[in-house]
Amino acid sequence: MTKLHDKIAQAKKRRARREREGKVVSAPQVKLRATTGEQNRMTQQHPRILLKIEQTLVAVGTEVGADDADVDTAIRAILERKPTVRGAAQQLAESLNPSQLQFSCDEETWHAGLRVIYRSVTTRSKCRRGDTDYLDYATRFVANAAKG
Repeated sequence: MTKLHDKIAQAKKRRARREREGKVVSAPQVKLRATTGEQNRMTQQHPRILLKIEQTLVAVGTEVGADDADVDTAIRAILERKPTVRGAAQQLAESLNPSQLQFSCDEETWHAGLRVIYRSVTTRSKCRRGDTDYLDYATRFVANAAKG
């Protein structure tokens, strides 16, 4: 047990030294899922933002034949500020640009909305290729919202 503890301590020291020397760059962690408090705040204060995101995901997702894995990839790419791979996920990510949607809100509020939707995606789906559990739910939700 002592040997393992010593090896871990040495590895931590090596990593810290490499970071100081600039050889290892630690990427900051990006928060992907909304907390319950953030979800409640967004639902109460910004329901139009959440609805707009879901409407866009449903409309573009249907048009390009996306699945839940594409939705997951697109939202992750936006929140992590990384380019998506390609295909349906890329088209979803491009469509979720608030300026392109002619929707005005600050970037942090928009990202909070995306985190709330991402939480919904990962709650309702395993986000595997071919899964459409979330998109099916969102389609019903958007249709009901349009009625009421």
